[in-house]
Amino acid sequence: MSIPFSPYAGTGPSNVPRSILLGVSWLNAQNQPRLNVNCSVSQPNGQTPVIDLDASIEEEIGSFGCTWLALPTSDSDFRFGQITIDTNHPAIQPSSQPYLPRNTSIPISFTTPYSTGNIPKVAVWIHGIDSESESGHDFRVSASNVDHKGFRIDCLVGLQTQCCVCQIGVTWLAYPTTRSDIYSGSFDTTEAVGTREIEDKTPNSGSGQTIASYMGSTEFDIQFTKIPKVFMGFSQLHIGEGDARVWLKNGVVTPEMLPWQVDTWGKTMLVNAQGTYIAVDST
Repeated sequence: MSIPFSPYAGTGPSNVPRSILLGVSWLNAQNQPRLNVNCSVSQPNGQTPVIDLDASIEEEIGSFGCTWLALPTSDSDFRFGQITIDTNHPAIQPSSQPYLPRNTSIPISFTTPYSTGNIPKVAVWIHGIDSESESGHDFRVSASNVDHKGFRIDCLVGLQTQCCVCQIGVTWLAYPTTRSDIYSGSFDTTEAVGTREIEDKTPNSGSGQTIASYMGSTEFDIQFTKIPKVFMGFSQLHIGEGDARVWLKNGVVTPEMLPWQVDTWGKTMLVNAQGTYIAVDST
């Protein structure tokens, strides 16, 4: 499925060229032992960018969705990129199995290093996954060993399940900690301060299903002058046997705080979900 890029939302003036970063924020898969989804951006013939949502035709994925962040390509403070981690990556020891090891660490070097001693903030999240399991799905990405030259992407899969991951797509963003117009972090459902269950009676949505919501909030360590725009994408999912139906979203954002919410429904057994967020000045 392809979706034309919608009007601007991101950092900086709206009339400058920008790069688009995507992250998975919605999955609706009923009793599927395999998850195989990916989101990407294409720009055919230099026209308006298009967001491509791809799922394997072998699986009955009801739907999945992503969120996006647009960054000005001319801003030299930002470093960003994406990588698909699979067994063909040179940092992974060759194996006869087509699955990733349980613990993988991939080095990332900035094309242009930051100045010595200027350690940036790095955010990572998932833009694609190909995972197989009869007992649930379990994968996580994070950043470590950050310095002015680069960092490492750590990928943990199947530590508590028999989940086998063929590949995982990771997007990353680095920026100086001195920036006062952008802030990032993460949260997970173990930090939820409230939960609720409601019956979904929306027409054509599988009426009668129970929606379980995990809710919390996180404070920004910088003071925005206006309500920031917020990007969020999953950086971890640990789901037991059954459905994989999860939705990551925010509540009413203020200049000081981000309320967040993770919804599950159907026969989803959520053990934990982690979201990475990036808040940017809306001016």
